[in-house]
Amino acid sequence: MKIAQYDDNQIKALDEKKMKEYLEDKKKKVFSVIPFKMNGKPKNGWAVPFVTGHKYRVHWGETALDFERMMFEQSEQWEEGDRTI
Repeated sequence: MKIAQYDDNQIKALDEKKMKEYLEDKKKKVFSVIPFKMNGKPKNGWAVPFVTGHKYRVHWGETALDFERMMFEQSEQWEEGDRTI
């Protein structure tokens, strides 16, 4: 799975060419990669931190994986006053 920051102000500043370059990430600087866990069970899922107050683009890149669903759960550490993602 690949994750990149995708805030409105950041994306709106890019023209069509720059947006394509950003999403292709050929320099491997934009997306963070979370490796796939074969035969994983939900209790063995990955814990992935997100900085609150931002938007993110999540995708599976050029893989042949075909997910029917995916689930994110917020941490028990999250509090009512914290910003969303």
